[in-house]
Amino acid sequence: MNLETSNTNQMFSVFRSITDKTLSRELRSRESDKLINGYLYDCFAPKVEYSITEHGAPLEKVLDEMHFWELLHRSKVLGDSK
Repeated sequence: MNLETSNTNQMFSVFRSITDKTLSRELRSRESDKLINGYLYDCFAPKVEYSITEHGAPLEKVLDEMHFWELLHRSKVLGDSK
């Protein structure tokens, strides 16, 4: 998982099954936890970019391991018969 600066459209491409409302709520929650920063661009179509904070950066290893585990166990977790 790449924790570089991302906007919500980029996140939707990664988290395809999440709704706009849920993603927005979770991002605001992570901001209040000081794990990410959100920067709102003042333009016609409002755009917000998010980046990991110094406080949140140590979680990158944990998130990478969770992602790797999910890839290895996806079929069992989702109930696929593969």
